[in-house]
Amino acid sequence: MYSRADNQYASVDNFLTTTDRNGAYVLPVHGRVVFFKAPGFKPVVKVIELDELTLNIMLVSESRSAWQVPACAENNFQSTHPGAKFAGYRLPIPLGTIADMQTHGSERSIIIKNLDGNRLDNLVYYSDFMILGYPKEKLVLDSSNISIRSFASDLHYGIDIKGSFNDGTSWRYIGGSGVEISYQNVGNRSAEFFDDLLDRICFAKN
Repeated sequence: MYSRADNQYASVDNFLTTTDRNGAYVLPVHGRVVFFKAPGFKPVVKVIELDELTLNIMLVSESRSAWQVPACAENNFQSTHPGAKFAGYRLPIPLGTIADMQTHGSERSIIIKNLDGNRLDNLVYYSDFMILGYPKEKLVLDSSNISIRSFASDLHYGIDIKGSFNDGTSWRYIGGSGVEISYQNVGNRSAEFFDDLLDRICFAKN
Protein backbone atom coordinates (compact mmCIF):
# COMPACT_ATOMS: atom_id res chain seq x y z
CA MET A 1 0.00 0.00 0.00
CA TYR A 2 1.29 3.46 -0.90
CA SER A 3 0.17 7.06 -0.49
CA ARG A 4 2.18 10.25 -0.72
CA ALA A 5 1.34 13.83 -1.59
CA ASP A 6 3.59 15.34 -4.25
CA ASN A 7 5.04 17.80 -1.71
CA GLN A 8 5.86 15.19 0.95
CA TYR A 9 9.50 14.07 1.13
CA ALA A 10 9.88 12.24 4.45
CA SER A 11 11.26 8.72 4.78
CA VAL A 12 9.64 6.23 2.43
CA ASP A 13 8.58 4.17 5.46
CA ASN A 14 5.94 6.83 6.11
CA PHE A 15 4.29 6.32 2.72
CA LEU A 16 4.73 2.63 1.93
CA THR A 17 3.45 -0.23 4.07
CA THR A 18 2.00 -3.74 4.06
CA THR A 19 -0.91 -5.24 5.94
CA ASP A 20 -0.52 -7.53 8.92
CA ARG A 21 -1.93 -11.06 9.05
CA ASN A 22 -5.36 -9.62 9.84
CA GLY A 23 -5.33 -7.25 6.88
CA ALA A 24 -4.85 -4.13 9.03
CA TYR A 25 -2.39 -1.39 8.10
CA VAL A 26 -1.17 1.99 9.32
CA LEU A 27 0.24 4.86 7.27
CA PRO A 28 1.83 7.55 9.48
CA VAL A 29 1.68 10.09 6.63
CA HIS A 30 -0.42 10.00 3.49
CA GLY A 31 -1.77 12.07 0.65
CA ARG A 32 -5.23 12.06 -0.94
CA VAL A 33 -4.49 9.17 -3.32
CA VAL A 34 -3.96 5.68 -1.94
CA PHE A 35 -2.78 2.68 -3.96
CA PHE A 36 -3.39 -0.94 -2.97
CA LYS A 37 -1.79 -3.88 -4.76
CA ALA A 38 -0.96 -7.54 -4.18
CA PRO A 39 0.10 -10.26 -6.63
CA GLY A 40 -2.93 -12.09 -8.01
CA PHE A 41 -5.35 -9.27 -7.19
CA LYS A 42 -6.56 -6.28 -9.18
CA PRO A 43 -4.86 -3.12 -7.90
CA VAL A 44 -7.03 -0.34 -6.50
CA VAL A 45 -6.50 3.42 -6.50
CA LYS A 46 -8.65 5.42 -4.08
CA VAL A 47 -9.06 9.19 -3.63
CA ILE A 48 -9.74 10.12 -0.02
CA GLU A 49 -10.09 13.18 2.18
CA LEU A 50 -7.07 14.01 4.32
CA ASP A 51 -9.11 13.75 7.52
CA GLU A 52 -10.30 10.19 6.80
CA LEU A 53 -9.00 7.93 9.57
CA THR A 54 -10.23 4.53 8.39
CA LEU A 55 -10.36 3.04 4.90
CA ASN A 56 -11.67 -0.45 4.23
CA ILE A 57 -10.66 -1.99 0.91
CA MET A 58 -11.33 -5.45 -0.51
CA LEU A 59 -9.11 -6.60 -3.36
CA VAL A 60 -10.65 -8.93 -5.93
CA SER A 61 -8.92 -11.65 -7.89
CA GLU A 62 -7.34 -10.52 -11.14
CA SER A 63 -6.91 -13.10 -13.85
CA ARG A 64 -7.99 -11.81 -17.24
CA SER A 65 -7.03 -8.15 -16.87
CA ALA A 66 -3.50 -8.71 -15.51
CA TRP A 67 -0.73 -7.90 -17.99
CA GLN A 68 2.10 -10.42 -18.22
CA VAL A 69 4.96 -8.90 -20.20
CA PRO A 70 6.53 -11.63 -22.38
CA ALA A 71 10.20 -12.36 -22.78
CA CYS A 72 11.77 -11.23 -26.04
CA ALA A 73 12.36 -14.11 -28.43
CA GLU A 74 16.03 -14.97 -28.08
CA ASN A 75 16.65 -15.38 -31.79
CA ASN A 76 14.87 -12.37 -33.23
CA PHE A 77 13.95 -9.79 -30.59
CA GLN A 78 16.44 -7.27 -32.02
CA SER A 79 14.69 -7.34 -35.36
CA THR A 80 11.14 -7.35 -34.01
CA HIS A 81 11.89 -4.95 -31.13
CA PRO A 82 14.63 -2.67 -32.49
CA GLY A 83 14.08 0.03 -29.87
CA ALA A 84 16.88 0.56 -27.40
CA LYS A 85 16.90 -1.57 -24.28
CA PHE A 86 15.80 0.30 -21.13
CA ALA A 87 15.81 -1.26 -17.68
CA GLY A 88 15.64 -4.68 -19.29
CA TYR A 89 12.76 -3.89 -21.68
CA ARG A 90 12.69 -3.42 -25.43
CA LEU A 91 10.29 -1.12 -27.21
CA PRO A 92 9.11 -2.05 -30.73
CA ILE A 93 9.90 1.16 -32.63
CA PRO A 94 8.18 0.63 -36.00
CA LEU A 95 9.60 1.36 -39.42
CA GLY A 96 8.60 4.75 -40.72
CA THR A 97 9.36 6.61 -37.49
CA ILE A 98 12.33 8.51 -36.15
CA ALA A 99 13.25 7.95 -32.51
CA ASP A 100 15.52 10.54 -30.90
CA MET A 101 16.71 9.02 -27.62
CA GLN A 102 18.11 11.32 -24.94
CA THR A 103 19.58 10.55 -21.52
CA HIS A 104 19.54 12.86 -18.49
CA GLY A 105 20.82 11.04 -15.41
CA SER A 106 18.45 8.18 -14.67
CA GLU A 107 15.86 9.58 -17.12
CA ARG A 108 15.78 8.43 -20.71
CA SER A 109 13.29 10.07 -23.01
CA ILE A 110 12.31 9.09 -26.53
CA ILE A 111 11.07 11.81 -28.85
CA ILE A 112 9.25 10.03 -31.66
CA LYS A 113 8.56 11.63 -35.02
CA ASN A 114 6.95 10.46 -38.23
CA LEU A 115 9.08 10.48 -41.37
CA ASP A 116 7.44 13.76 -42.38
CA GLY A 117 9.05 15.30 -39.31
CA ASN A 118 5.87 15.82 -37.31
CA ARG A 119 6.74 15.28 -33.67
CA LEU A 120 4.43 13.17 -31.57
CA ASP A 121 5.44 13.55 -27.91
CA ASN A 122 7.89 12.30 -25.32
CA LEU A 123 7.85 8.78 -23.94
CA VAL A 124 9.95 8.73 -20.78
CA TYR A 125 11.82 5.87 -19.10
CA TYR A 126 13.29 6.05 -15.62
CA SER A 127 15.47 3.39 -14.07
CA ASP A 128 16.65 4.03 -10.52
CA PHE A 129 16.67 2.07 -7.27
CA MET A 130 14.75 4.90 -5.57
CA ILE A 131 11.72 4.54 -7.84
CA LEU A 132 8.79 3.03 -5.95
CA GLY A 133 6.54 2.46 -8.97
CA TYR A 134 3.62 4.88 -8.44
CA PRO A 135 2.58 8.00 -10.41
CA LYS A 136 2.40 11.49 -8.96
CA GLU A 137 -0.73 12.24 -6.96
CA LYS A 138 -1.68 15.25 -9.09
CA LEU A 139 -2.10 13.10 -12.18
CA VAL A 140 -4.78 11.04 -10.45
CA LEU A 141 -6.51 14.00 -8.77
CA ASP A 142 -6.77 15.97 -12.02
CA SER A 143 -8.06 13.03 -14.09
CA SER A 144 -11.65 12.67 -15.22
CA ASN A 145 -11.23 8.96 -15.98
CA ILE A 146 -8.81 6.29 -14.70
CA SER A 147 -8.19 2.60 -15.39
CA ILE A 148 -5.66 0.41 -13.59
CA ARG A 149 -4.31 -3.13 -13.86
CA SER A 150 -1.24 -4.98 -12.65
CA PHE A 151 1.74 -5.81 -14.81
CA ALA A 152 4.39 -8.43 -14.24
CA SER A 153 7.50 -9.81 -15.89
CA ASP A 154 10.47 -11.82 -14.73
CA LEU A 155 12.01 -8.44 -13.84
CA HIS A 156 9.26 -6.47 -12.09
CA TYR A 157 5.80 -6.48 -10.58
CA GLY A 158 3.80 -3.27 -10.51
CA ILE A 159 0.89 -1.29 -11.90
CA ASP A 160 -0.19 -0.02 -15.30
CA ILE A 161 -2.48 2.98 -14.88
CA LYS A 162 -4.04 5.28 -17.49
CA GLY A 163 -5.88 8.55 -17.06
CA SER A 164 -7.47 11.29 -19.13
CA PHE A 165 -8.08 14.97 -18.46
CA ASN A 166 -11.03 17.19 -19.28
CA ASP A 167 -9.01 18.92 -22.01
CA GLY A 168 -8.83 15.64 -23.94
CA THR A 169 -5.17 14.83 -23.21
CA SER A 170 -4.06 11.59 -21.59
CA TRP A 171 -1.33 10.04 -19.48
CA ARG A 172 -0.09 6.55 -18.71
CA TYR A 173 2.25 5.21 -16.06
CA ILE A 174 3.79 1.74 -15.94
CA GLY A 175 5.84 1.29 -12.79
CA GLY A 176 7.44 -1.19 -10.46
CA SER A 177 10.24 -1.08 -7.93
CA GLY A 178 13.20 0.49 -9.71
CA VAL A 179 11.58 1.32 -13.05
CA GLU A 180 8.87 3.46 -14.62
CA ILE A 181 7.75 4.14 -18.18
CA SER A 182 5.32 6.97 -18.79
CA TYR A 183 3.87 9.67 -20.97
CA GLN A 184 1.92 12.73 -19.88
CA ASN A 185 -0.41 15.36 -21.34
CA VAL A 186 -0.45 13.94 -24.84
CA GLY A 187 -3.19 14.13 -27.44
CA ASN A 188 -5.22 11.18 -28.72
CA ARG A 189 -2.92 10.55 -31.69
CA SER A 190 0.18 10.29 -29.55
CA ALA A 191 -1.57 8.29 -26.84
CA GLU A 192 -2.80 5.68 -29.35
CA PHE A 193 0.66 5.44 -30.89
CA PHE A 194 2.45 5.07 -27.55
CA ASP A 195 -0.10 2.59 -26.20
CA ASP A 196 0.42 0.39 -29.23
CA LEU A 197 4.18 0.39 -28.56
CA LEU A 198 3.88 -0.14 -24.82
CA ASP A 199 1.40 -2.98 -25.14
CA ARG A 200 3.99 -4.83 -27.25
CA ILE A 201 7.10 -4.38 -25.11
CA CYS A 202 9.09 -7.44 -24.10
CA PHE A 203 11.82 -7.97 -21.57
CA ALA A 204 15.29 -9.04 -22.63
CA LYS A 205 16.76 -11.88 -20.60
CA ASN A 206 20.32 -10.82 -21.43
